Amino acid sequence: MAENIAEKYQIPAELMAFVEDGFLEVLSETEKEKTIEFHIPEKMMEFTRDHLMAYNLIWIHPDYNAEFCHFCDEEPGDLPNFYLYRTFSDAADDFESDLETVDDLVDWLEQLRVGGVV
Repeated sequence: MAENIAEKYQIPAELMAFVEDGFLEVLSETEKEKTIEFHIPEKMMEFTRDHLMAYNLIWIHPDYNAEFCHFCDEEPGDLPNFYLYRTFSDAADDFESDLETVDDLVDWLEQLRVGGVV
């Protein structure tokens, strides 16, 4: 499956390494929008019975970012073709806005893996 999604969504090898080692898991796939969503089950936290937090990553095939992006500054496609956010059971989602490149994303994921909450 990993090879299939890497090719299908043009996910770079350095990001696919997190999928292959199980740190990122596919949560959902929306083929018609060329989008795949991952979550990080290892970093899901339950603070109390009613207070959960999880990390999710949305990746849009780079060639279709302008068509299916969820956010833009001035025009569709002018931001990265991915975004990472924390989702909470009892609060609004919290988006990580400092990630501008795949290298930024890979570094952020590595920090999360080794250091806990980023």
